[in-house]
Amino acid sequence: MTGSWRLRWRVLWREDHIWAYYAGLLALFLGKFWFSIGDLLALIPLYGLFVTQLTLIILDQHRRHGMQKIVRLAEVEPFRNMVRESFFCFSCALPAIVLLTYVLHDAFPTTPFYLLVLLVTEFIGFAISFAFGCALLPFKYAVPVSLLFYFILLANHGYKLELIPYLAPTLNFMYPDYPDLWNAAAILALSLIFFTLYLWKKFDCERSFLRRMRALIICAFALYVSIPVIHTIHEHDVMTKPYHSMQVDGLDVRYRGVSQNQAERYAQVTADMHTELKERGIAIRITAVTVTRKNDIPQDEGIEHILRLDGHYLNIEPYSNKFYEFNYGYNILRDLTELLVQDSDKREEIVQSMILKDKRGFFRATRMRLGIED
Repeated sequence: MTGSWRLRWRVLWREDHIWAYYAGLLALFLGKFWFSIGDLLALIPLYGLFVTQLTLIILDQHRRHGMQKIVRLAEVEPFRNMVRESFFCFSCALPAIVLLTYVLHDAFPTTPFYLLVLLVTEFIGFAISFAFGCALLPFKYAVPVSLLFYFILLANHGYKLELIPYLAPTLNFMYPDYPDLWNAAAILALSLIFFTLYLWKKFDCERSFLRRMRALIICAFALYVSIPVIHTIHEHDVMTKPYHSMQVDGLDVRYRGVSQNQAERYAQVTADMHTELKERGIAIRITAVTVTRKNDIPQDEGIEHILRLDGHYLNIEPYSNKFYEFNYGYNILRDLTELLVQDSDKREEIVQSMILKDKRGFFRATRMRLGIED
């Protein structure tokens, strides 16, 4: 197998000019020295596009070089052949995996490295499986279909991805510290569908094997469809439960749909802001915090601002895991100061002071990005 891989690699490099793809990938990576973090995250779909296009070239290699009949005669067991093709594609995509992991580790320095590796592996696995699905089409149609898909992801980066949580393989890169497990499960199910469809359609197999493949495809589709259904039922069940209560730094805290730890984090930031304002002589009094996880994505300004002040009661209504992270996910200090402080100049001073003090270590990534020593 190693010998055949070396032969295929030489052909890809000399005849199919995949060196040009690697040059483009390197140019994309070097953009980290000029683009902001937000721009770099928005460009992540291009790494997937690179892997998918490269995989399409590999899968179309036998047809382009007139080797289809010879390869068909020499085919081993279909499943083994599929695994072999997948591993070869994955090995060719290793530069993309390494560079994307480096970019993410640089953008999210406080995120556990294993989480970044898992997210990148799932994304690259999806990109390869998507190419297998596109390869069922003629090559001249497969390429534009894959281009269209990734440019849709590129155009809808950010909050818009929340509208398609079961189709967006780049969603969890918005908040890698708190990945959406429903999204991860849906993307894995989609990847399984693409792989099984290719295995079913592309190989000459015995009828018993084809029947097993059809059964596997049905199971994969059923799994994918069941994920949003189960998610909806779970959310409805959570929202019908009563609020939990606790005390945090003198604040009465009620929460539902979020973990105790996350509700406590919201309350602690609120308490620290309350102390900061009191030290500056700003008369603001908050006595209670209510945290409620929302299922629907709000419109207009509500899509970015999840805080609402009702007298002395602060209501926090996150609708995405993005709002659990206070450095590159959600700017909670900005929202709190906009809600509680009228003077725009004082707002900036207060935000900077809160970041400098960082009593609980919530803003460590922001401090590192600004070059502030611990």
